[in-house]
Amino acid sequence: MASDTLETTLTSIHEMTPRVKQFILEAGDHTFSYQPGQHVVIKFEQNGDVVGRPYTPVNLPGTGALALGIKRYEDGTASTWMHDRSVGEEITITKPSGNLHLRDLDRDVVFLSTGTGITPMIAMLKQYLSEGSG
Repeated sequence: MASDTLETTLTSIHEMTPRVKQFILEAGDHTFSYQPGQHVVIKFEQNGDVVGRPYTPVNLPGTGALALGIKRYEDGTASTWMHDRSVGEEITITKPSGNLHLRDLDRDVVFLSTGTGITPMIAMLKQYLSEGSG
């Protein structure tokens, strides 16, 4: 395992809609630390190539689990791969990164998104509601 990746276990799958599932990933005793809005990259091998796609946790940091909401696209390489996984399988992810996050919790904010683009907003909104003062 590369130092920028984590081996996680898929511990729960919840069907939110016929095409969207929530996947819970856990990495042993690891506690996930990130800014709400940042993403992880799911990595897997397909046809001899390493494939990676970014997904944003919908839960807040500071726990031992990541919750990812993933919509299945029929021609989507990673979304189809994830929707074919089962509880107990190992999933390789990168450590959370990215520059999408709230920078000033004391300012007024507007959250605007559509479809599964809402996923980064969910954790950011949870953070703002619990810590923000704008």
